[in-house]
Amino acid sequence: ILDALQALRTGWVDHLMVTITELGSTYVTVAVVAVVSIWFALMRRWRTLGYWVGACAFAAVLVIVLKTGFSRVRPDTPYAVVDPYSFPSGHAALSIVVYGFLAFLVAHGKPGWQKIAVALPAAGIAVLIAFSRLYLGAHWFSDVAASVGLGLAWIGLLCIAYIHHVRELPLRAVPTLLIALTALSFFGTAYAHRYHERDFDRYAKPAALRKLSLDAWQSGEWRSFPRARSEVRGQREEPFSLQWVASTTHVGDVLRAAGWREPALWKSHAAMLWLVPATPIGELPVLPKLHQGQAPSLTFVQPVDTTKRLVLRLWHVADVSDGARGEPLWTGIVTAELSRMEFGLVATARTTGDVAAPLQAFDHAVRSANANVRKETALGMPVLLVW
Repeated sequence: ILDALQALRTGWVDHLMVTITELGSTYVTVAVVAVVSIWFALMRRWRTLGYWVGACAFAAVLVIVLKTGFSRVRPDTPYAVVDPYSFPSGHAALSIVVYGFLAFLVAHGKPGWQKIAVALPAAGIAVLIAFSRLYLGAHWFSDVAASVGLGLAWIGLLCIAYIHHVRELPLRAVPTLLIALTALSFFGTAYAHRYHERDFDRYAKPAALRKLSLDAWQSGEWRSFPRARSEVRGQREEPFSLQWVASTTHVGDVLRAAGWREPALWKSHAAMLWLVPATPIGELPVLPKLHQGQAPSLTFVQPVDTTKRLVLRLWHVADVSDGARGEPLWTGIVTAELSRMEFGLVATARTTGDVAAPLQAFDHAVRSANANVRKETALGMPVLLVW
């Protein structure tokens, strides 16, 4: 979903989506909550005011607690520098709570058609803000979906409690909605006028591939690339233990000469081998591992015995130039996998926690081809630089 939306991005739609996402910013949301709170206080709707402030405050605190607790990594976009944590989406969760619960308060006690007339615009605002987070690549789909679910569950509980415990007269719909929409429009416009260009840069579509010189990469730019693989869920997985500057052809020649080979393709015959207990693990297809939603560009395996193999996965992350010549920069992981039968029926390949032996086998392969190899350390983990 992330890749599909990023592929569809265009300039004018980007500006529109940045404006929509700004309507869900903390500044605008707090302003709307404050203005509506003042209106409830002027109307002396104290219990309604209590529910309103409590609903919004609890949702905001819950988002902060969950973000800190889960520490889920965002998609690799410029906005990740501003806020590194992705789950849940504060924009989506708070827009659902603020505009959803306000719609309930306004529509409570009104005829059915008036409830629909109030609910549709509120739902539209919340859906647009949530979708803008996906379109701009600020969140994984699961972040936004979970945030919408959390918001709906919270306002559902609040609505039940409000119906049973609050006996105030129905709110005057027209002035309440006008005040809320005026606050949204005024503060949203003011915020966008001041910060739109900054936010547009923060949500800029990431370049397909970075370009850098070999000297810059060797001098320290290698540290600017992701330190660990990040699944679609945004959680950190295996650390990237190598970076390799080489053409696709050179990568294949070096590894094949050292006994590595391409894994079996996911075709019907190879897939059926998972059901044959005696199949050597080297003949089984490699299960996919994703980084930022992307499958590896190159995958190689080296069987150790019938039950163990080493797997090298490489992602093309940049292009490195050395004078007039340019070559791809690959970042990758080298893992060991053991075969195991599940329920006596299906073979599985489980990744072990052994990092040293697979990396040493790769190190031997590239050194045997007289490649330049430099050992570095990042966050306490070894990293091989090869060119």
